[in-house]
Amino acid sequence: MDPKRKRLYIIIITLCVLATVGILLWGRSSTPTVQFESPDTGKPAQTSTSSQPARSINPEAVYPPPPVFPQNQTIDISVLTSSNFTRLQGFQAVQLDQKELGRDNPFKKY
Repeated sequence: MDPKRKRLYIIIITLCVLATVGILLWGRSSTPTVQFESPDTGKPAQTSTSSQPARSINPEAVYPPPPVFPQNQTIDISVLTSSNFTRLQGFQAVQLDQKELGRDNPFKKY
């Protein structure tokens, strides 16, 4: 390998490693600057540490299913029978001759 090219590669690799270490250290040392302000009501903000839920949940209530779930238990196969899946072609193996395989040793200089 050419000494100039080798030195250039070493410099590029060293700069990449230093940049990676710098970014990792910079990311760990920075702290978020988001400040949560309480509304100005004249009272200090109260923090609740109780384990009680904010509202009572009725265990006997029946809730409707969310609208993202289907209402029936059957599988809709219309997607599988659409034209996108019928246009797929089967796999065909490639047949190569000996002369199409390339060099015997690709690293040898010819």
